[in-house]
Amino acid sequence: MPGLTGFELQEKLASKGIRIPVIAASAFADAKTWERARKLGAAAYIRKPVDGQAFIDAIHWAMEVNKHKSGPSDS
Repeated sequence: MPGLTGFELQEKLASKGIRIPVIAASAFADAKTWERARKLGAAAYIRKPVDGQAFIDAIHWAMEVNKHKSGPSDS
């Protein structure tokens, strides 16, 4: 992302109260990077280069996490 890191984007979203499922993708697979992403609200974390199935799994996981955060449905 030109001019903005993923962490900076997560911080901006959080500061504006925007709560959307975030999937962090990084070439760094260390616990420190994942912990930072998680603290900033990432629902899932995958390592680059991104494997197609890992990405699909992360989307499903993020959707589940988001469903439980948003509470019961009004429908």
